[in-house]
Amino acid sequence: MKISNLLLLIIAVCAIGCDGYPEFTVQQEKCGMVRITHEGAAITLKSDTAWYVDLNGENLFYADRNKVEALFNTLKDIDIQGISSYNPEKEFQYTIEVFNRSGKLNKTLKFNPIASSPNMVGSVDGSKCYVVGIPGLNISPTINFNPDLSYWKNLALLEVYAQNISQISVTHFNDPGQSFSISLNIDTFVVKDFENKPIAIPQDNVRQWLGALGTFRAAEYCTTPILPDSLKLSQVAIRTKSGDSQAIVFYKKSLADGSPDYNQMWFVTPDGATGTAKYFDFDMLLIGVEKLK
Repeated sequence: MKISNLLLLIIAVCAIGCDGYPEFTVQQEKCGMVRITHEGAAITLKSDTAWYVDLNGENLFYADRNKVEALFNTLKDIDIQGISSYNPEKEFQYTIEVFNRSGKLNKTLKFNPIASSPNMVGSVDGSKCYVVGIPGLNISPTINFNPDLSYWKNLALLEVYAQNISQISVTHFNDPGQSFSISLNIDTFVVKDFENKPIAIPQDNVRQWLGALGTFRAAEYCTTPILPDSLKLSQVAIRTKSGDSQAIVFYKKSLADGSPDYNQMWFVTPDGATGTAKYFDFDMLLIGVEKLK
């Protein structure tokens, strides 16, 4: 390569590197608050010992850690793909305001998703627009920019750990004969059928089943239609050694055309929380008594 051509290449590379591209990336450890706005709806996340949803200066509830991590992983990895001709003074569907730990506004990000693409059009603090995206991500990052309160709720519905269980019952409304309960009697688990009669189940079987359980999560929190008793599928009730109790009732769910939904079911908790849960996620918990034998 001629020296003159080499110099031109170096100059071109330097020109690109010094073009003054805005910094889209956000580092979680430097943030104290994030406000997300989308189509008129807004939500504020603040950090103390963990990230929580702030409402009028108060901690409404702690946000789902997985959703928070997804948000900041997205903001950390945003990369400029090219220049866009979009006017930064026009409307954007998503606005993300990032504040430092002292409460000072650090930067304002604005995004529009690009149809049929995982990329977005973005602007920082009113800068000119760029095509941006997450390298290797094949869906739009905007799925993580959700201002809905229910999106940020912790999706954990039940926590079932053998060492904490005093009693657990699984009721099957369509097949009562498969219902059962397990109670701890000193250091032995007593299994009873739906008529409250003891069943001879090996202790190893009971312990293996309880040991395989853990945290069970909802698919989403949402408003359900009116759910008559005729749609009840199963109920799980748990009492821990400390006296705390958890319960949840599952109902049949239909698709929009009225056909059965074989992937999801409705759930209702005693405190009125409602939403959907995946059958697959609860298969290990909602077994029949025959599976214990």
